[in-house]
Amino acid sequence: MTWLTKHWPKKVLTRRLVFLFLVILLALVVPLLLRSQPAPASSEELVPLSFQAPDDLPRYNWRVCEDLGVGPVPGLPDARQRFRLCHNQGWQLLAYCLQPTRPAPVVGTTCSRISGNTYWCGDGIQNLREYAVLQTPAPTPTPSPTSTPSATPTPLPIGTGTTAPQPRRPSATPRQPSVPSIPRAAQPGGAGLVLAKERLLKGALTPTATRTPFLPLSITPTPSQPLHPTPAEPAESSPDSTAPTLNFYGIDLNDHSQRVRIQIFPPNKKVNGGKPIVISFIPGEKCNFGDGRACVSGYLSESLSEVDFLTVHSGVGGEGQAFRHAVEGTGEDQAGFALKQVLANLRQLSGAEVVITQGGQAYTGFTLAAAARVPAPRLKAYFKSPIQSALAAAAEVEPDLAPFLSAAQPLLVFETCGWKMPGEPWAPGVTGTSASVYLGIIQKSP
Repeated sequence: MTWLTKHWPKKVLTRRLVFLFLVILLALVVPLLLRSQPAPASSEELVPLSFQAPDDLPRYNWRVCEDLGVGPVPGLPDARQRFRLCHNQGWQLLAYCLQPTRPAPVVGTTCSRISGNTYWCGDGIQNLREYAVLQTPAPTPTPSPTSTPSATPTPLPIGTGTTAPQPRRPSATPRQPSVPSIPRAAQPGGAGLVLAKERLLKGALTPTATRTPFLPLSITPTPSQPLHPTPAEPAESSPDSTAPTLNFYGIDLNDHSQRVRIQIFPPNKKVNGGKPIVISFIPGEKCNFGDGRACVSGYLSESLSEVDFLTVHSGVGGEGQAFRHAVEGTGEDQAGFALKQVLANLRQLSGAEVVITQGGQAYTGFTLAAAARVPAPRLKAYFKSPIQSALAAAAEVEPDLAPFLSAAQPLLVFETCGWKMPGEPWAPGVTGTSASVYLGIIQKSP
């Protein structure tokens, strides 16, 4: 110490000793304070994350269960608003907003998966993109060999109009429908204009099938057809039943003897000159071009609402010829309008009034809620899909159809083929009179 006081003044020595003491104290205290702090909690770190999206994620009934705020997303340079999506089967995943300029979905919003990792949560709302899976459903336990088997319902063919008594067990919650895959009974094409002229000359096609090859059937309701101002409500389907009724607000599609006429009234003269578009058919399980029948199928969506599905032919004299002609015109085995006008016509028809007649009874109060087109490149995949998946396959091309995949009310859907579109390339499965598919969705007016 004598040596230190000899070389440093007393005040300088004191300050240096105090500084050294504080450094030693901080070195001892700071590690103790850090160890005593709890680890920050984060809803994203509850379970290990998997960035490998499973192939069997459900398509419908997702729900926004938590808003995680704005933050980093793996693989993106900028921060995004993030959400946790939950599914009643046990799935949980993380997703982020794709369109920051649009409103974000609020907690409780129902969403549908419209592609491998993209979710639609409503018109005008941002789509969400999945980036991590938090939780998967618990595995189904393997039944013990000694367990007593229970009676299970036997699936019935859909569209027969008959059901057999089914054993039921009480359930606290509705079960999701499990129906057999419904194969496509027919492809909705038909004879083109060239073939129709040849058959007409040979006497194989009667000219009464259609007024002219270029004009659609346009039949205006007559006063002798009484309007029914209050159509009967459809019978409620039991949650335990997987068999649809094929009864759309009183229109019995199980009745294979009475003709059904769907009249679509364009809202203006831009489509079909403002004249009604008529789809006329007799319901049937099978429908061959020229027999005047529509193939009728039905299924229950995941929301347990019934979807009745009609396949009608669009060839000359076919049940859907008038609709095809009104939308795309008629050339020699090709559409008469350019694609731009066809898409504009479909937009014009969305929201059109619909009147359905069966057996002299007219049912009013319906709307053509949507009209869409499946183009040639997607045609092969569309026809390979079963009837239950037709709307979902079309929604991949036309996102405006996505809300109808889990609609809370009954739907009547019809499909018919379009002819070859000038300028549109050929693709697998395309023929001159089956080069696209038009879909129309009819529902009760709001």
